Amino acid sequence: MLGHHVAVCVWRLLCDQLPAAPADPAAGDAVAELYDAYSALLLYSGSCSPQTYATVIRARMKARHPAFSGTWARDYEQVSELLGRFRPFAGERVKRALKTNRLVHMTVAKRLVPQGKSLLRESGMDPTRTVDTDRDRFDEFFGVDRAEVCRHEFADQLADRVRLVLDDLAERPDPVRYDNADVARLQDALPDLLDRLVSFTTRKVTP
Repeated sequence: MLGHHVAVCVWRLLCDQLPAAPADPAAGDAVAELYDAYSALLLYSGSCSPQTYATVIRARMKARHPAFSGTWARDYEQVSELLGRFRPFAGERVKRALKTNRLVHMTVAKRLVPQGKSLLRESGMDPTRTVDTDRDRFDEFFGVDRAEVCRHEFADQLADRVRLVLDDLAERPDPVRYDNADVARLQDALPDLLDRLVSFTTRKVTP
């Protein structure tokens, strides 16, 4: 839950940076760093055992809806749309971050669901068709309450959640290790990436 809360904040920050990225190299670098932070959060969120994932997390998602999917997140949808416009301009650093993100997704999925597919694919539903009911279901499941807030309030909420993740990692280091060097690098970089997240809330962006 906590990892997804921070991921939602990262997606919001990506929505800030992506419109400016084609013309602003600094915004492009920010996109790459934010994607690395998102990838590291996937590793953190997926650090439970496959047994716990199957019997607790996946079971709860399936009980909420047979096709429950993280792609239902409103913020993730917006990032995907903005990223599609940015791809022709993306520099090498962004391309590496996106490639690593796909690798992390596949690596975590293979460990947690080695013999199966995502609930969405198992259901046979159209993965490209998302409706507001699905979006609301994602928010409800992960305890996301949406409202207009100022940048300072957003920064405070993000900082509180980052502190909780860092405290959790200090008390209970991630027991899962991966053989892939790029994946392991992101695991080790998570504390530093989180430390820098709040600084993105103070950056002025001119699309």
